[in-house]
Amino acid sequence: MGQESVQDKLNKIAGLTVKASQLALIVESAKLQGQTKTITRVGTVNQDWLPDGPLGPYVYRLDLTVDSDIAPLIVIPVQNPRIPGLTAPFAVQFHDSSVWENTGRDPVSGEFYLNE
Repeated sequence: MGQESVQDKLNKIAGLTVKASQLALIVESAKLQGQTKTITRVGTVNQDWLPDGPLGPYVYRLDLTVDSDIAPLIVIPVQNPRIPGLTAPFAVQFHDSSVWENTGRDPVSGEFYLNE
């Protein structure tokens, strides 16, 4: 039997179906207000935005957005109208962010952990 994905487990427990998700690293200069950079691909933090960059010090934040549908707890057998949460799934968007505090370097490669 294959391994069950996180999505499969969430769907079994809560009837949660993930439609889309986006994880980004937001880099903001603590020195220059409004100077930010959004990184959405692994290993693409430009040298200028690394901890020892010229606009530093920086604040690094992980930002996660998930679009999902939650199935009704009790389905009412009515065809029309479709009522989210009663006769149809309820669309929900989750959003959270957290400060990324590990700005050290990998002892083997010497690269900042932000680019690994």
